[in-house]
Amino acid sequence: TSIAALWRKGVSEGLIGDQLPDPFGNRKVATPGRRKAPKALSLSELQAIFALPIFTQGDRPARGRGEASYWIPLMLLWTGARPEEIAQLTLKDIALDTPSGRWVLPITDEGMHPVKGHQSLKTSRVQAGRRTFPVPSALIDLGLLDYRTWLDGQGELALFPRLTLKNARRLLYPCFGEWWNLYVYGAGALPKGEGRRPGREF
Repeated sequence: TSIAALWRKGVSEGLIGDQLPDPFGNRKVATPGRRKAPKALSLSELQAIFALPIFTQGDRPARGRGEASYWIPLMLLWTGARPEEIAQLTLKDIALDTPSGRWVLPITDEGMHPVKGHQSLKTSRVQAGRRTFPVPSALIDLGLLDYRTWLDGQGELALFPRLTLKNARRLLYPCFGEWWNLYVYGAGALPKGEGRRPGREF
């Protein structure tokens, strides 16, 4: 649109011959829109999601990547972390803080994941986003530490060992997130057609 306006100005000022065809006229150019910010899930939407068979009946759909289908949504809800930050966690990331006696969860880009390699943060380039906070007591009550102990006994290093890399960005969450969206919408836990992202919007 800006170039077309400059062309017309050039013609009106005699800098461009008016016999030349306007190469910029009658062209429709899509204006890039800003991506919608996540819309928080309402209490009724959260109740519908956590009433799904994964949470109430122990179902583990094949594409849900085992226990990831249970723990990733719960950890997103209780930590407010980004989906990839949760997907790349290792057993070492759930650590006992000796001085306080509390279990803590560092979100970092300094560790190594057995599949992904270096952990990453969306803010890695500006060296921001690194943080450590106590593991929410609700997750401990639900058995997160028992899950960690079980994985350790299996010789696993990753908190979600069945996640694999997907896409050129070498991210773990998309291999789970695409299925999770279909599962939540397919079960009617969120109304279709709103473009909601059930992982990011926790």
